[in-house]
Amino acid sequence: MRKGFRVLITDRCNLNCPRCFNRQLRNNSEMLFGDFVALCDYLHGKGGITRLKIMGGEPTTHSEFELFVWHAQKVFESVHVFTNAVNDRITNLALREHDTIIYNLSCMDEHFSAEKLMPGKNFVHAYETRIDAESDVDRIKRVLARVHATVGSEMVVNLTLDCTEQIFKYRKAIIDKWNAVATYLSDELGIGYRIDHGIPHCFFAGSNMLVTAKKSICLLDCAGLVTPELTLRHCNQTMAELLRLRKNGRFVSWDKVEESLIKAHREKIKASFDKGCSACKIYGSQCDGGCFAFKDSVSNVDLVPQVC
Repeated sequence: MRKGFRVLITDRCNLNCPRCFNRQLRNNSEMLFGDFVALCDYLHGKGGITRLKIMGGEPTTHSEFELFVWHAQKVFESVHVFTNAVNDRITNLALREHDTIIYNLSCMDEHFSAEKLMPGKNFVHAYETRIDAESDVDRIKRVLARVHATVGSEMVVNLTLDCTEQIFKYRKAIIDKWNAVATYLSDELGIGYRIDHGIPHCFFAGSNMLVTAKKSICLLDCAGLVTPELTLRHCNQTMAELLRLRKNGRFVSWDKVEESLIKAHREKIKASFDKGCSACKIYGSQCDGGCFAFKDSVSNVDLVPQVC
């Protein structure tokens, strides 16, 4: 059963990052609080959703950001807020033990205000750490060191590749930088890391890339994202709008949501399959291309299933 769902409460952002995954779709729209209340009831009551991830844009730019989080906490067992934390409003939140703030490490530097990390507060402190061909490894290390000195070993680090980059084109540079950060985390800070966004197995097979995940499977249970206009998307890796959730003042049946997500998921997997994943000996059991193989930034000449 699907437990989590993503909601973009605003398309607005206080930064203009060149590699933002959805910068081409922004129209400065904000979700109305009344719509959010109705949506929460729908997701929880009809969909059985227990975990809500609040995203943007940058969610703290929403005029009623704190109110949105407070209401979500009334409905869901856990609330996750993804933020660049540029806005001081992140510190206004009263977070519970099972809530999470996911900080975008790309927007932080070694002079980042320690107050925004809210040390001593008993919630999950997670740090999304993107590794790409142009990553400044020394900067990343300095930021991680400052976070560690402030928050301690309870910090959670999510390593991820850049979903907008041609990862196979820059494979060696990416792997070298990934390994440098991963080694720093284990050897210098004494902490592990998670892998966010499944990496195609053939990207790291035969290399020395330090990967902790044994599988790279795009799980249907992870799908589900709602835009400020109450339209459904598969996830934040896909841009296509699948379904308008509310028609004539009423939400569609949850079966239609599931049908739309299943169809989009199959199309995503088929795109990877047709590019060459079908020839891979471990296709389906350990890898289906993850969050990258289906994307336009990965071509059929990139995937090398025979190394699997």
